Amino acid sequence: MLTYKIDYDIILSWRKDVYEKKERSVPRKVLKDSKIPLYHQIREDLRARIEEGEWLSGELIPAEKELCAEYKVSKITVLEAIKGLVREGLLYRKQGKGTFMAKPKLEQSLNRFYSFTESMRQKGLEPEQRILKVKFTEADKHSAKHLRIRKGEKITEIERLRLVNGEPFYLETIMIPVKLCPNLHLKDISSKPLNDILRNEYKIPLIRAKECFEPIIVDSYEAQMLGVKDGAPALLLEHTTYTTKNQTVLFSKGIIRGDRCRYYTELE
Repeated sequence: MLTYKIDYDIILSWRKDVYEKKERSVPRKVLKDSKIPLYHQIREDLRARIEEGEWLSGELIPAEKELCAEYKVSKITVLEAIKGLVREGLLYRKQGKGTFMAKPKLEQSLNRFYSFTESMRQKGLEPEQRILKVKFTEADKHSAKHLRIRKGEKITEIERLRLVNGEPFYLETIMIPVKLCPNLHLKDISSKPLNDILRNEYKIPLIRAKECFEPIIVDSYEAQMLGVKDGAPALLLEHTTYTTKNQTVLFSKGIIRGDRCRYYTELE
């Protein structure tokens, strides 16, 4: 007589898979009589599913045809919902392959004075900077106003690209008065954090900073450097650092990828 050994773990695993697939096949609910447009309802439901971890980074989400069946709406409505999440950087599309989960955005708190390098390392990421240009120039009206110097005064201008795990994130131009930091171009600014050079080599205490953000669209040069499409959304960051007696140390303008970064603050 033949005997069989039953592996209950396999059966339970199979039943779990069947159950999960059954759950996923249940039509999603949209309120067709609501004043809220259908595409908006679907977009927010997809956002909730993303936040719940239904799909992993780089994973292909269901095709438009499947989503149409789930939500019982037209393809145009589903595409409009997906486009909104693509614009936000939560999803991305590949021609002929479908829609995929984007990498999670890097978050940075604005509640305290922070170092980009240290902040990334604390997240277990590898920061890198590439110095693109260092030159002496004269302060224009805009930079002179922020640096609190006269227009035409000599400044050191540093253009650099900041990367995380080899991926471009932040294109930045930094301006520092020559009289405050002479021979800055001779320092090891390519491998040392600039804040450390200011503190340790020029003995300048960094007391506080002010940052202003506004949404922009990148031009062709910025797109090329950041590895995004021309016209992609981004954030313009103007940063001013102060030392004692409210003296300005540096002023910088940076273009931050809108699809990979998010800043937040906590209110009490």
